[in-house]
Amino acid sequence: MTPGRAARKYKKTLEKAKEREAIRENRAAMQVIAYPHTFRNDTERFPHLHELETRYENGEKLSGKEIEYMCQSEYYEERLELEECDDYRFYRIYLEHIVMKHKFGMPAETATRTEKFLYQQKLAPEVTERRNQELDKFYTEWKAKMEDASPTSDRLLMEVRKVTNEMLKKGKANSDADLSAVKMEAREREIIFQSKATYVKVKNTLMHLGIESAALTLCGEEVQVDECSLVHILWGHFAAETKLYDDQKSLFTSVIRVETLIFKLKEILEKIEKSGQLGDTIPADVFFRHYGRLYRVYFHKVTKSEEGREDYLIYRVHTFYPVDLEKDITDSKELTAEKIDKWLKVYV
Repeated sequence: MTPGRAARKYKKTLEKAKEREAIRENRAAMQVIAYPHTFRNDTERFPHLHELETRYENGEKLSGKEIEYMCQSEYYEERLELEECDDYRFYRIYLEHIVMKHKFGMPAETATRTEKFLYQQKLAPEVTERRNQELDKFYTEWKAKMEDASPTSDRLLMEVRKVTNEMLKKGKANSDADLSAVKMEAREREIIFQSKATYVKVKNTLMHLGIESAALTLCGEEVQVDECSLVHILWGHFAAETKLYDDQKSLFTSVIRVETLIFKLKEILEKIEKSGQLGDTIPADVFFRHYGRLYRVYFHKVTKSEEGREDYLIYRVHTFYPVDLEKDITDSKELTAEKIDKWLKVYV
């Protein structure tokens, strides 16, 4: 077989393997977020919703998934009255705001009359005004939380606050000198919205997984992927449509999903650890190639505090991303790729 033919065959095999992996990841993500009960129709569903409402009104503590199901299944008007539904209501309105802002999901010429009508409804002045009023309220409340420097036991909130303030500074630094005050305020609003959306997404992801972090051993050291890791990864390398300017950051594809990212990264790092290729000293960062795509993961040594345990040192995954930038590619070329399995290589 000629080199050219072999390369074409490998590329074809790789693409099929990536498709299969994306399907597996999608199924795994669906299993993570799935509600534990299924209903064939509204006749079965409504009594369950009524039971959740009754338990909630009686002060009974609902599980995270029960709250999510109740909030996302109730009629819109009723959800407004439930404080526990604020995050879900915000996330839905925020996604709608992004869709309308960028004109995503515009009906095709072949769309039905109903599809076109529903889309136009979202653009109606009264709907837009109501959406903006609700976003104004969320903006004011969340901005105050980001400006509040008082200590909190919510580690996720602390990390989001830290990153938000960094992003606000970067937003100003990346602004044109002649940018109007109105446009600067609009940019700040979008950062605040993205901040709250990141908080809600990470919080819900951990709720669905039923964990606060995932730990493993790498080069004899404890490594954790936790809420702080997810904040940096999610904010920087997912949802390109929420970015206000080109921050030169690469984006994940469906081969790795947010919902399963913690376990997928843990699985990959454990394979690398088992291979022994990294030796005895944990590096500051690791390159690996997974299903043909190059990734880089950074580790930071941090002190963690937990109830019932004295402060302890660990290595935290600071960030993790697919490699696109020339600087990263150049750095990887200084290393040698070592095969772990058919679709995984580590660079040492």
